Amino acid sequence: MKNGSFFGMLAAGMLIFSVPVSLHAVVDCDDYDPCTVDTYENGECVHTPKSCDDGNACTTDSCDSATGECQNVAKSCDDGNACTTDSCDASTGACQNVLVDCDDGNGCTVDSCDTETGQCVFVFRCGFLPAIFNYIGD
Repeated sequence: MKNGSFFGMLAAGMLIFSVPVSLHAVVDCDDYDPCTVDTYENGECVHTPKSCDDGNACTTDSCDSATGECQNVAKSCDDGNACTTDSCDASTGACQNVLVDCDDGNGCTVDSCDTETGQCVFVFRCGFLPAIFNYIGD
């Protein structure tokens, strides 16, 4: 090759011609970070963070820098109160902690929930039984 061209000869009359040849160097843009997508654009290496968004607002999304694998860890909405039903709103990612309904429908009991066990407690307050009589309901 001479001046980026290919030279050839025709056997009949020693005609010389040239065809342009592109000599682009291969550029290695690998930054050795498995959590980036590496490309070469407009003469520069570009390292775009890998998207691990799973579209679920109730997960924390990240990329494991050792393996390049996406991690989508469920958001914890546990408020530490056994008397609530804890969940995450998938559209907003907001935690919802709804109190357990311990109403037994009996007007002669004071209804509550034991925050350590999550069990409903009903204290009888009517009639001849003492007010300290307790029983645990299902």
